[in-house]
Amino acid sequence: ALTACNNDKDNVPTVESISAKLAKDVSYSVGDTFDIEDVVVTCKMSDGTSKAVTTFAAIEYSFAGENVLDESGKFAAATTDTPYTLNLSFAGKTTTLSIAVGA
Repeated sequence: ALTACNNDKDNVPTVESISAKLAKDVSYSVGDTFDIEDVVVTCKMSDGTSKAVTTFAAIEYSFAGENVLDESGKFAAATTDTPYTLNLSFAGKTTTLSIAVGA
C-alpha cells in the first residue's frame, strides 16, 4: 500500500510583523464614523512575502492617547498637533497608525 505524508507543515510561513495605513483616498473629518475596513493591514511573512489581511474581524484595535472616538464610534475632534493613535494587533503582532482628522 502506498501512503503519502505531508511533512511541509513546518514550512508554513508565519507572520513576522504587521504594518498599517489608511486605504487610498480615505480621509476623516469630525463626525465621521471610524471603519476598520478603511485600514489596510499587511503582514510580512517569514518567507519574505507580504499578505494583506482580509478578515477584518480578526484584527484587534483600539484608540489610545489624547484623542479617542466618542461613544458612538465617531471622531469627536479635529487634530491639530496630535493625531488619533490607533493600536492594531493581528496574529500576535502589533503596530500603530496615526490618523489625522479634519475639521
